[in-house]
Amino acid sequence: MQWKSRTHYLDGSWRSYDEEIGFWYLFPIIEPNPDTSTTDTTHAGIGRLTPVERNTVVSPNPATGTVRVASGFGLQHIEVYDDAGRRVYDAEASGMQAHIDVGSWPRGAYTVHVRTAVGTAIKKLLVQ
Repeated sequence: MQWKSRTHYLDGSWRSYDEEIGFWYLFPIIEPNPDTSTTDTTHAGIGRLTPVERNTVVSPNPATGTVRVASGFGLQHIEVYDDAGRRVYDAEASGMQAHIDVGSWPRGAYTVHVRTAVGTAIKKLLVQ
């Protein structure tokens, strides 16, 4: 799921950007920031996302063929588990993105663990 966010500046202007929020429900909290003359929007709610989780993408989702795993923090390792908790994929990774062929995998829900240079993100993946 994509979430549209806006940063509002005190002069009335604003900047819009998209955030990946996965399967979480978040809502914005807008607070004034006297240090930068802006208002900061943070998200609170069930399952607050870390910067690593917000900047890591697994797409397309749902998938039928090749899945792209990307992170702005640089990839180090990717593991994928099926819904029974069995590891079905385990590989070292480098660079900003990697590709996984899921075309022969059984349909179902998977959990993707992506280790980056600054932490680990956990994403859900549906294979059709």
